[in-house]
Amino acid sequence: MSEVRYHGDFDWAGWRIASRLAWAVRWQPWRFGAADYLAAVRADAQAVALAGPPAASSWDPALAAAMRREAVAIGEEAVVDHLVSDLLAAW
Repeated sequence: MSEVRYHGDFDWAGWRIASRLAWAVRWQPWRFGAADYLAAVRADAQAVALAGPPAASSWDPALAAAMRREAVAIGEEAVVDHLVSDLLAAW
């Protein structure tokens, strides 16, 4: 059996996509938790203001609290180096 790992944008729309995906397949978060978000906020010069209605993050409730507190959206492009590094290490 395969394991699906998912990483999306750290914004409310990214969460909605993750929740929708969970209806179709079981997935595990991949660098998609509160600690990952906070590290990206500290390191990212591309961060933009978090906009839109909040969404739930059932996989990590602390992520919702962190995003509300920081009020910053982080796109996948900002963390792509970490994601690629994970892939290369697993290969």
